[in-house]
Amino acid sequence: MLRIVLVSAVALVLAGCNQTFSEMSPEQQQEFVQKRGAECQIIGYKPGTRAYTDCIQTAVRENDRDTSRQRAAAASSGPTTCNRIGNTVTCF
Repeated sequence: MLRIVLVSAVALVLAGCNQTFSEMSPEQQQEFVQKRGAECQIIGYKPGTRAYTDCIQTAVRENDRDTSRQRAAAASSGPTTCNRIGNTVTCF
């Protein structure tokens, strides 16, 4: 029972993490590109230019790298110990 709870907790934590671009839904991808495109425009890149496209592609790669790092850190954080006292479960 405790293992099921622990696995479920880890799954919830990972679900809350960023997603790689390819894991995003088409709507999420569109939102990502719009947000990053706006950031690229603030920097000075003009839509339709190679530099603008490169800026967005760099943001996609950085997002994917950050997501991979977060997942690796979560996976290597070591075992979690949980103690149950009555109706309370404390994990550390």
